[in-house]
Parts: sequence; C-alpha cells; structure tokens
Amino acid sequence: SSDLKLSAASAADGNRGLRTEAGMSHKLWGSSKQTRSHRILKRVVERRGEGGFEWLLPLRVGEELSLSGAVEIRVVRGCVEVWGSRLRSSATFQRVIVPPWSALPRLRASRTTLGGSCAESEAEDVIQFLDNHSWPIVLCLREALEVSPKDGVLANSTRRSKEQREEFLRATLTAPAERARLTVHRSWPSVVDQFMSKCILQASCERAASILVTGPKGVGKSTCCRYLVNRLLDVCPEVCYLETDLGQPELGPPGVVALHRLRQPLLQVPHAEQRMHERIVGYFAGGVTPAVHPSLYISCVRAACEAYRELCKSTDSSPPPLVVNSHGWVTGLGLELVQSITALVGAQLVVRLNASRPRLKQKWASQNSDASQDAQELRGTSTLRGKRKFPALLSEPPQQNAIRRRSALARCGPLALALASSDCDGDSHPKSPLVLVDMESVVKRARSEVTARSGNAAKQSTGPSAMELRWLRLASHFRPDLDPCRPPTAIPLRDFFGPLQRWRLPLQSIHFGLTSGRLPATEVEAALTGTVVAFCHSKLTAKVNSENLESSATPIIKVLTSYDQAACFVAFAFVHSFDFSRGELAFYSPLRLGDLANVNLVLRGDIAWEPNSARGLRAAAGPASPLQPYSSPWLLEGMGVGTRVVSTRGNIRRRRLQTP
Repeated sequence: SSDLKLSAASAADGNRGLRTEAGMSHKLWGSSKQTRSHRILKRVVERRGEGGFEWLLPLRVGEELSLSGAVEIRVVRGCVEVWGSRLRSSATFQRVIVPPWSALPRLRASRTTLGGSCAESEAEDVIQFLDNHSWPIVLCLREALEVSPKDGVLANSTRRSKEQREEFLRATLTAPAERARLTVHRSWPSVVDQFMSKCILQASCERAASILVTGPKGVGKSTCCRYLVNRLLDVCPEVCYLETDLGQPELGPPGVVALHRLRQPLLQVPHAEQRMHERIVGYFAGGVTPAVHPSLYISCVRAACEAYRELCKSTDSSPPPLVVNSHGWVTGLGLELVQSITALVGAQLVVRLNASRPRLKQKWASQNSDASQDAQELRGTSTLRGKRKFPALLSEPPQQNAIRRRSALARCGPLALALASSDCDGDSHPKSPLVLVDMESVVKRARSEVTARSGNAAKQSTGPSAMELRWLRLASHFRPDLDPCRPPTAIPLRDFFGPLQRWRLPLQSIHFGLTSGRLPATEVEAALTGTVVAFCHSKLTAKVNSENLESSATPIIKVLTSYDQAACFVAFAFVHSFDFSRGELAFYSPLRLGDLANVNLVLRGDIAWEPNSARGLRAAAGPASPLQPYSSPWLLEGMGVGTRVVSTRGNIRRRRLQTP
C-alpha cells in the first residue's frame, strides 16, 4: 500500500512531463486563441473524397482549435490531442459531436515522434500535398455523415454548395468566443500519470486498477471521466467504464447501471454515443435516481462489479483498468451510497471534485475501517504552487480516540438493514486502502470567465435542463438516427415510432412487475399501456402470482409479487397494447431479433416519457398522432391534475394580458 502514496515532487514531475509531451492546455480560451483560429482557417485546402468533400488542414506544433457541431477527423501526419485522447496518423475517421449547448473540446497539435505518416495509403492528391508542404501536423476533416435507418449512410457535403461548405467549416472551427471551452485541471495529467505507474502496472486479476470520480452536481464528473478514459486508452488497449449515475449517464440510457468495454475514445455527447461501445452487462435500477429503490441500486452495482471481476479473471493479459462515474447525490443517504460503491468497486484512487476550495472530510477516513487517521493529519495535504495536490495515504490503523462514524442510515429505518446487507462488509470483498484526491472544479471558473467576456450573464443562452437531457438520452436509445445537435423538441408518436418495427411477444413467456410496490394482475394492462418499460432477463427466483383476468379463455398474466434482485437489462420498450385475442404484447423497441429471445421480464419503474408533450419542450407543428392518448399518463402525476394555485400555472394566460 505504500506504493500508492503520491508525493508533491512526483506530482510536479508528472505534470511538467505531460505538459511538454501532450500539452493539453489548462488555460481558458482567450481572444488571442480566437484570433489565431481564424488565421488557421485560411490554410484549409478542399478536396473530393470517397464519402464527399473533405478538407486538409495543416497545423504547427502547439496550435489549438475548438470543435463545434458534427465533424469527423483523422490525422494524416503527426499527432493531435482532443480532450485527452491522442489521435495519430490513421485512415479511420473519429467522429466528434458537440451540440450548440455543450462546451467545446479543444484540438491541440502535439510534439511527438509517434505520430508518423501513412502516406503510402493516401490518395494521389494527398500525397502530393504532403510532398509539397513540410507541415508537422496535417488533418483531414469532413462533415459527419447522416445515418438513416432506411437509406443507410448518406453524405451531407455532396448536397451542399461551396458557400454552404465554407460556412459549415467556419462554424465548426471558429465558434464564437462567448461559448465555453473545456478546460483541463492542472492536476488531471499528473493523476493519470501516477495512476498508470502505481496501479495499472501493478494490477493483477485479484487486484485490478480502479479509479472513482465523485462530487456534487454540476462540478464536471462526467467530463473528468471522459478525460481519464481517453488518456488511459493511449496506454491500454481497452478500458472498462462503470456507469452508476442513473439520471445523467455518459453511456447507455437513464436508469441503468451498466459496465462498458471501451476501445475508442469518448469524443461525442452522451446521447449520441450509446451504441458506439460494447456493453458487457447492464442492470435496471428502477428509476433515474437511487432514492427510488436504494437497495436495488446497490444490488445492481454489486452485480456489475462481479461481472467486472469475472472479466478480469477471463483475460490472459493484464486486466483492463476500471473508471467509475458516480452520481451527484453526496449528502445523507447519497453519501452512504457513494461509500458503498467505493467499497464494492475496491477503488484504489478516488477523485473528489468540489465547487469551492476543497477540504477533506473525516467521513472518508472513517469509511475505511483500515484507513482512519487523525483529523489534523488527514487535513494536511501536500501543496505545490499554492494549489492543493494529493492527500496522504489512508492506510494508518484507527486511533482509539477516533471520531465515531455518523451514518445517515440510522434515521432510515428498515432501509438501513437493506443497505447494510448490500454493503460489502464481508470477507469476500475486504476493504482496501485508497487515495483520496481533492481538487477544485474547473466548470465554475470557466463559466465565470465566459460571463465576464460577454458582459452580461443574462445574455448567456441556457442549455437544456436535466429533464430535457434525460429525454435526449432516452430518445436516442429508441432512435439512434436522430440529429444529436438538434435541441430537444416534442415529437408526435406517429413520427417518432414510425421508423421502428412493432414487435409482438407471447404473454405466456414473460412476467410483469413493478420495481417498487405490488402490481395486481388485473391492473397490468392499465399500468403498462402507453408507458416505457424495461425488458430484462432474470432467473425469476422471486415468487410469481398467476391470475386470470376475466375467464379461463383469457391468457394468464404472470406477475411478480416482489422484486429486489438485479435483472439483466436488454432494452427499453414502449408498450403499445395488449392483444388478448392472440395472447401477445405489442410494443416498440430498438432491440434486435436475437435479443428478443432473452426477454422474460417486463418491469416498470420511475421513468418519465413525454415525447409529444409541450411541457418544457418546443412543440412541433403538425397534426396530433392517433397514438397520443397512450402518452398522457403524466397528466395524472402530482401537480399535473390542477392542484397548483393559479399564480403558478404558466400555461394559463390572464384575461388582462390577452389582446382582443
């Protein structure tokens, strides 16, 4: 465990080394960089490629560009870095998708001898360009291709005029300076460097390298995880990614605890990158927050960790490192859940992002029974250039006068027993020492800088809300061909489910249930029709209650009386209707024919679905869909029944404000 200790000297050496090699800037985007990007744009050379028009862009070492929109990039000569990922010369394009509301990633030309050139496989005009120019870095860019479920892949640039292509390239590489740019924290390169040297190189099947990122909402946990994954892919052939954030996952739809195996860098927005990587296993947790079913949530995390350990045992070479993204609920019960995830994963390094100046908490020392220290010793962290760097290793035996652990579970009643049994306090997964790195978030600093440049915070365009981002993830799960750069807009069900195939499944082969509560068999049709359900595969060890709906001629509905175990998630589905005459369930789902045979459980959880509702979205013009009555269960939820006071109902216009 002493090998895991990170000193200030090693942090400084690693930070300086990575700054000269990779050079990913931690400075904010200023006016000088914006002016430079306009000058770089004048070097572009247009050519006609196989999939449409392409652009050759030469760069000098150290030059930076920001990327916006949907664009595909490949390196012809040299090496560039995009959000921690080093792209070297290759014939394969990497897709980068940045919607108008997202922060812009930076592309920086790197000084390295590993980039090289693949001129022998290039076209003749590209080879001639490389021979006539001695630029150290040459990129090839093209507009991202449209993906249509019926017509296949189409190239946009072939249908555009020259002026439209120039405008697209200008908007892609020279976005306004008022838009926020992604900024790397000073400590991130050194954290990755130390994690690779101290954990990955010493990893084994019994003790795999794992890192967990935690912190409150809005501090950039997902952004940090993307950077970590992209940097680790430079030295590892594959990286495992455990998603435990149910509300805003980076990979996969909401409400699912999923384990992914990544072999390509993460360069797209979450709702556009769901199907780009292999999902090893996923478990439906019942809702978009762990508060819906905490014990089921912990069971899903434990099952995903077991799947990762089995993967490590089955590999002949070194096991892939694990990056864990946690949720933003870090107080009360949420903090207990984060600590349970840390123990289940066996994280060797925990990166905690804070919105303000970081301060270590005593709860993290008491989380590990073998890692408790004196409070004053725990607060003492190494400092370098006035910045907090790395804390001491939490491996000291507990003192007799150590502060007792204060648990929020003591006030949760029976829930405390469920979580205590779900925690890994047994001998099968003993707690191990870990390193806690506290650092300040760069999100707040970047936003303040953008506001200062704009002169007025009110003029800043606000991005989609959490509900709208969740809708984008769920909509992209059903329809991966949707434009990822289009703002969330209400869509009639007729248009939304039109390209999808309507499946039918025998009622005799599936069971129904609720993640929380009991579902009578007579209420299955009313409870599931017109809602989004999770199709899962389970061993069905719970008790099953079979009842007839009306008569013996009616098909039997199998209902789970209780459900508290993790079920393998297959796909989400929209229930269209129950066809009792044929004994089938009609639904829309993006699953494949081979996956349909594995479905034996249909679960409804706390998943909101408003595809054609104008509540919080921009309503689309056109006639109403005949399926519209199926998508109005939200009218019976909470405040939607008219119980709010008139002053809070924004959809009702006052008579004095109406024009004659």
